[in-house]
Amino acid sequence: MRILTADGQMDAASSRDAIAVLARGLPDPELFERLLRHEEAFSGEPLVAGNDIELLVDGPETYAAMLEAIAAAEHHIHLETYILDDDEVGRQLADALIERRGAGVDVKLIYDAFGAIDCCGDYFERLREAGVELVEFHPVNPVEDVRVWRVNERDHRKLLIIDGRVGFTGGINFSSTYSSSSATRPGEDRGLETGWRDTHVRIQGPAVAQLQRLFLTVWHRHSDAERDRVAESRFFPEPREAGDTYVRMLSSRGSDDEPSDIYRAYLNAIEQAQDRVWITQAYFAPNDRLIDALGDAAGRQVDVRIVVPGFTDLWLIFYASRARYADLLETGVRLYEMPGALLHAKTAVVDGVWSTVGSSNLDTRSRLHNLEANAVMLGHSFGARMEAQFEEDVAETRKITADEWRERSIWERIKEWIATRFDYWL
Repeated sequence: MRILTADGQMDAASSRDAIAVLARGLPDPELFERLLRHEEAFSGEPLVAGNDIELLVDGPETYAAMLEAIAAAEHHIHLETYILDDDEVGRQLADALIERRGAGVDVKLIYDAFGAIDCCGDYFERLREAGVELVEFHPVNPVEDVRVWRVNERDHRKLLIIDGRVGFTGGINFSSTYSSSSATRPGEDRGLETGWRDTHVRIQGPAVAQLQRLFLTVWHRHSDAERDRVAESRFFPEPREAGDTYVRMLSSRGSDDEPSDIYRAYLNAIEQAQDRVWITQAYFAPNDRLIDALGDAAGRQVDVRIVVPGFTDLWLIFYASRARYADLLETGVRLYEMPGALLHAKTAVVDGVWSTVGSSNLDTRSRLHNLEANAVMLGHSFGARMEAQFEEDVAETRKITADEWRERSIWERIKEWIATRFDYWL
């Protein structure tokens, strides 16, 4: 198994020792090692040691950390996002990028054409005139790109890399829907517009190079800037150890023949789970294989809990998710709906040591169509922070019981049936 450090690849004996420390307290260390080997086999990505990970909850905390990092940039800023709105949050970001570009910092921005569809041309022109380099991912206007079949293929990733030293990823876009914290509990009447509940991470350490490679792969594919290929090493400073957490970055677009590596990582972690699987999912529409894996885990007495939205901005995916509740509840999986804030987080923590935070939902769109990115983090201290946040979220939810679910109305069942007809596109 490959484990990279700031000084290079660990030898076999050191790798075994590192895995033994990670597996401390688990009933079956060999099962945990199998989880890691399977993950490396299908992803092709090594584990990277020596990272400091900060868990960021909701928009205000995440934006503050991002803007602080951007303001400190000395060499380059690389940003990739799905939604980018021309609102207070979006304009604050633009001001920060333009200020740094004026100070001579190289600034590159990849934005998804559909996710930024409400962002006016003046917004991007202002950035362009300031010297910010832009890539629009898969234009939706057929005049700009005649390959209309690509309209279903979106860049759903959220990546920010500063000077090759600090990286951010998770579920948070740039929009005023995140301008306040979910702790304000706006409720369904106001929750579609503000106070979304989401999760991001800040990464410092050698794993930032993995985020950098993810960004540059898309940038090179869609940009004509040949000079970036020639001088790419300037984006990879000498790595420095920053903490004790191991990271593996996963990014992929799946297909009808091969689901994404992120989906496979979820399956693998659930199938090897020994004690608990705690998942928080914004758009949760599991296929049969995932339901079987969750049910099998519950059947072997693993504590399987899933937090899902109590309301949403997309009713089709909301009811496609509810259509699978009965299947899950019958197996012993515990389901919780969050009613006080719109849930947009995509996270999981397994056995208190394997965690993931990223952009990928457990639905067909993320599994087969979107370009996604998730950080997988291994470590007891970070896992404890993830579990503490999960328990805080559960305290703000309503538990769904099997008896209650069997009593839902015919109209609710009809909406579920309608939603499942569109499952492939959700």
